[in-house]
Amino acid sequence: MGKNKYATVKDLTKKVVKETGLDEQLAKQTITLYFEEIKRGVAEGKRVRLPGFGYFQITKWKTSLCYDPNTKLKVPRNVTSVKFKPSVKLREQIRSN
Repeated sequence: MGKNKYATVKDLTKKVVKETGLDEQLAKQTITLYFEEIKRGVAEGKRVRLPGFGYFQITKWKTSLCYDPNTKLKVPRNVTSVKFKPSVKLREQIRSN
């Protein structure tokens, strides 16, 4: 990947172009569309499974009370987050590196 510790769309595009010979613009559009579909699926509440990589899903936590320092009251808080669970293959690959 690139010189930094993050894999960017630009880095992924270069890799796809090198491996497949696709046009750079088409490769970038494909990668962008791929990530947009993952985001759309998760936003719709679907569990998005990528074989050999893992899955993304929405996690809703129990409603809890939190203290609001402005009003000095306890207010209910709903927390929703996105969970990623790596596949067994990915976990093994990470451990071996």
